Amino acid sequence: MDDAGQQLASLVDRAAIADLLLEFARRLDAGEWEQYAATFAPDAVFQLPWSERHGRAEIAAAAEADLAHFAAVMHYSTNQVIEIDGDSARSRSYLIGIHVPDASDPAMKQALENAADTARAGIAASDIAAAKADANKANAQITAAK
Repeated sequence: MDDAGQQLASLVDRAAIADLLLEFARRLDAGEWEQYAATFAPDAVFQLPWSERHGRAEIAAAAEADLAHFAAVMHYSTNQVIEIDGDSARSRSYLIGIHVPDASDPAMKQALENAADTARAGIAASDIAAAKADANKANAQITAAK
């Protein structure tokens, strides 16, 4: 194959891989688990910080379970780097996920309440710290005025 043919083949391969990365996110968001699983090799290993999934069936079942607590999800595949080397390729991309909680789900409702309690506690702690700082500043000003 001449240089132009090799360049064209590389571009076609690169486009197919980019399409696959986008299809992964699209099928995940649509909850189309069989089609989502098909974006992986049959013997794929999908590693996440909290788990490792083996094979298409396990990958799809785990994704379905992970996302069951959300009313909606949207994933973006960005910053795609695709390296073609003959008949093999390597890709790396960022997957950014937006997960909208389903507040009617009891587990999610509890998690949201815990997050709200934590936020309120954080606000209360910052209010106390600010009040102490204001009091210390006022005391310092009174002391300086004497």
